[in-house]
Amino acid sequence: MPARFSEFIGFLLGYPLGLFFALGSLFRNARFFHPRGLLFCGEVETLPDSPVILPSHAMIRFSGAWWKTREWPDVLGITIRLSKRKINSTNAGPDDQDLLLASFRRPWEMFIAPFTTEHHDFQENSYYAISPFTINLGTIVDIMVEPTSGSRTSGTREEKLTGNVLAGNVVLRVLMKERKKKGWRMIARIRVMEEMYLDQEALRFHPFQANELRPYGFLQYLRYGPYKMSQWVRPGKEVSGEEMTTD
Repeated sequence: MPARFSEFIGFLLGYPLGLFFALGSLFRNARFFHPRGLLFCGEVETLPDSPVILPSHAMIRFSGAWWKTREWPDVLGITIRLSKRKINSTNAGPDDQDLLLASFRRPWEMFIAPFTTEHHDFQENSYYAISPFTINLGTIVDIMVEPTSGSRTSGTREEKLTGNVLAGNVVLRVLMKERKKKGWRMIARIRVMEEMYLDQEALRFHPFQANELRPYGFLQYLRYGPYKMSQWVRPGKEVSGEEMTTD
């Protein structure tokens, strides 16, 4: 539950806003944003000096925000589920962490981001969580992910990404910055390993599926209602948690 007055206001306002997103999801018969995506598994290496230890397994989804099939100007996104277990299910474990990132840094930039994003190549953008988190004893931090550039430069953005993953050329650098300080520091690397073939309609990411990185502030809590309400009306169901395996 919200711990601050601003977060409580964001939580309340999120549900009326969620009606709009729910109607949009019904109309599209898919996610309102990021309706189609490519899904991969990954391995996480947390750096020794990182202030948080990230789980060692990852599921990564690359997607465009608006168009289902067109490669038109768009916002691109990377969503990452971090888990202590090898992931083979759409169902989140109780201690999993979801990170939802987009190719713009500040909320107001979403209106110009389709024109500043390199929408033909997932690997040629930086991705930001946009809203902050807290770690440890309440330190407020921002999160950014930078993919390595790939050697394949022809084809659609999906073909380029898939080809580079097959060649072992996709690593995501996870960076963190304390809100009151300058400069980003790398805290982990995620090696993107191979494509996963799960029912993406049944896959529900949520910013409050959190563990080491805990959502903080008005904007984070404003997102709670829209995510919940749009997921209620979407097709597909989560599978049983029994399908998740442990190492």
